[in-house]
Amino acid sequence: MNKNELNNILKKYYSFSDVAMSKLNIDDKQHFDLVIVSPTWKPHFVFNEEYSVENLKIGSTSTFILYYNNKKILFIKTGKGAPNMFDNLLLLRNIDAPYIFLGSAGSLDKNVHEGDIFMPCYSISGDGASLYFEKKIETANFFNKMFFSTEIKQHIERVLKNSNFSYKNGGVYSTDTLIGEYYHMQEIMKLGASCIEQETASFGKCMKIMGKEGFPILVISDSLITGTNYYEPIENKQEYLSTRTKKLQKIISKF
Repeated sequence: MNKNELNNILKKYYSFSDVAMSKLNIDDKQHFDLVIVSPTWKPHFVFNEEYSVENLKIGSTSTFILYYNNKKILFIKTGKGAPNMFDNLLLLRNIDAPYIFLGSAGSLDKNVHEGDIFMPCYSISGDGASLYFEKKIETANFFNKMFFSTEIKQHIERVLKNSNFSYKNGGVYSTDTLIGEYYHMQEIMKLGASCIEQETASFGKCMKIMGKEGFPILVISDSLITGTNYYEPIENKQEYLSTRTKKLQKIISKF
């Protein structure tokens, strides 16, 4: 699918004229300096310094406008999983700004630890939703690699180095199911990814369809190598929380 095909689908099959307003309560004719999307995080998960926020929509999918560091930022909590990422992010097709994905990931590499910032080189599409955005729904497109904006990646890496923040990079695998990934863990690990989550491949696919520049920033929350549990109470994940609340805002302030 490309942007013209996306526009034609929305025009033909959606009965309302302004789909972004109807679904996300956002006027997509506004200017934004940055768009942040996250499957489950809300602004206060990341921002701890002074900022103001407008709550435009609250629910499984939520919409916020943030005013921070003289910037106007659109923040969308899409909901978990690739289908939610596609069906919400693609509605922002008319908003021209850098796009940042923020989320958690589990380590598949003994050298990638809880609390690490992870900068994906690519994402392997292990989700079924991505197949629906190819010309044909074929299993041959399963495990396709999605790549991200080189320009934004280089910008973030400069910020990290100037801030003396260490980070890891490598491939990430996008899965549809947390429980199912454990059943196929050895098979997934043979694909060479260093961490696993659920939405970066769909984010990358959206960027390609929309013709936008975007990049995912992940924080490692658990490890399938050491056995730390994704479902462990969040208050027990102090290194993860420290990175999420103290370092990501520094990166965002530099856009």
